[in-house]
Amino acid sequence: MTSYSFPRRDFLSGTDKSKGRLKCSMYSSETPYPNTITATTLFHHVYTTLRDPKSHVISQYFHCKESVHHRDRAKFMPPTLQEWLDAWVLAMGDESKIRENEDKFQCYNPINLQSSYVRFDPDVQLTAEKDLLDRYDVIGTSDEMVKSLCATFISYQGYVPEKCDCTDTTLRKRRMDRYDHGVIHHGSSYATTLEEDEAIAKLTQKDLQLYELTQKVFEKQVLGLEEMFGIKICSSFKTDEEQ
Repeated sequence: MTSYSFPRRDFLSGTDKSKGRLKCSMYSSETPYPNTITATTLFHHVYTTLRDPKSHVISQYFHCKESVHHRDRAKFMPPTLQEWLDAWVLAMGDESKIRENEDKFQCYNPINLQSSYVRFDPDVQLTAEKDLLDRYDVIGTSDEMVKSLCATFISYQGYVPEKCDCTDTTLRKRRMDRYDHGVIHHGSSYATTLEEDEAIAKLTQKDLQLYELTQKVFEKQVLGLEEMFGIKICSSFKTDEEQ
């Protein structure tokens, strides 16, 4: 999920309609980072959160098999995760087979999907970290979901909500409530076989590099916000009793 903020002119009431004020708008979308100059200049701030590549691929399969949002196309999916993974491994590097799989399964293309959306190029690794820092105000990870949400909110709004301020508090580890889209199996808990792990690793070579780099970039972004506001950002939300 990527969020964009951009200025929108809201005209004031009155006789002079040419006078207005700028308000900030934000919207979220599962869309790739824009690759046009017009789009990149329109979005003043960009925030996103990446998911662990293995659990992300597994979730793609089960979303297409079990999700209420994909119910009408679930019939096109292979009966097992291994069959779906094998089909995509065979398609790697072959655009005709990739298009064939997309038409046949009517589901995600799991080949380095997050790298494609972020527009990450591991061949320019020396400048990749700076590139992510330049393009994303916050690029968080699913392993640090609460901290990612807090960092995004603080960066965007310019103040620290109590639930995100753990400067003087030691918190026990808590999980966020999960929205499951109606699926039964989840990427973070599904037990994979060795063959499935090997196939996922082939499909996510770039995504694995991106995720490791993102963890480093996000750490720098969090430290910058903590220094700016003189706080410690929470790794899990504070309860009402702890505030």
